[in-house]
Amino acid sequence: MKKTIFCLVASIGLFFTACDPVCDEHELSGSISADQLKTFCKVELVQENGVNVNRVRCTTNAPCNVVWSNGVESSTKPTCEFTLFGTGEQVVSCQALCGNGELISAEFPVTVDAMSDNYPVDPTWAILCGDGEKVWTWDDSEGGVWGNCGYMRTPINVWWNDLTAEGIADQMVGYSYPLDDSGDATMTFVLTGTKVIKSSGGQGRFTFKMYDKKDITFAIGKLSVTGDGILFPIRINSGDPGLIVNEYDIIQLDDDKMQLINAPEGTGDGGEATYWKFKAVK
Repeated sequence: MKKTIFCLVASIGLFFTACDPVCDEHELSGSISADQLKTFCKVELVQENGVNVNRVRCTTNAPCNVVWSNGVESSTKPTCEFTLFGTGEQVVSCQALCGNGELISAEFPVTVDAMSDNYPVDPTWAILCGDGEKVWTWDDSEGGVWGNCGYMRTPINVWWNDLTAEGIADQMVGYSYPLDDSGDATMTFVLTGTKVIKSSGGQGRFTFKMYDKKDITFAIGKLSVTGDGILFPIRINSGDPGLIVNEYDIIQLDDDKMQLINAPEGTGDGGEATYWKFKAVK
């Protein structure tokens, strides 16, 4: 895996205002430098049979409130552990809010030699983000890229299936949406910070929840996006300007293809839904 720099993923202000002092041995006053912060911190990889695996232990006694992060998860505790998402060189970060209001940070590089069965990683991360980031675009190889379909039907029960990646520009005009998301537009899912970055410059954040097989009815999971992340995130027949949606049922997700649908709350079996079809850029 290529080098991945892990940074803080959530609002620093919200973390620090919500957390209690993390150190009993020091008063939260004065200021320390980033270099001094490092001296208060200890970061160690867990070893199994002498091999560094994808679990890291973080400890600090800094005289400040801190937030540790592996880029996806964060902790305000002085001592915490994170599972890391791949092998190779990675960096865990610690950000600290000093008593005088100064925000400082320090990074701690670690090298993961092997993935451990004791610290499993949801394979969805690699499917969405590859080795750290992965580019997706419209998939018109098998019919339309966007349109309406019957809700709760799999495979997608398409009603309108002839809209190409180029042709979707006409729909964007009709829904008063920028044309930047048509044609060869892309969206890049980035592990560090759980970001989605569009070729138009739009950015959002994503989360997902994959369902246990026993709980699957028609969708295999749920994708939620904040900001400007998904290409043309408009619900069909929602008026002008179109309604932007940020939650999607995942119908298909593998290394090559992603298919999403969305329907208004309360839509029953077979009711009108909107579908999106994407493919990974090779």
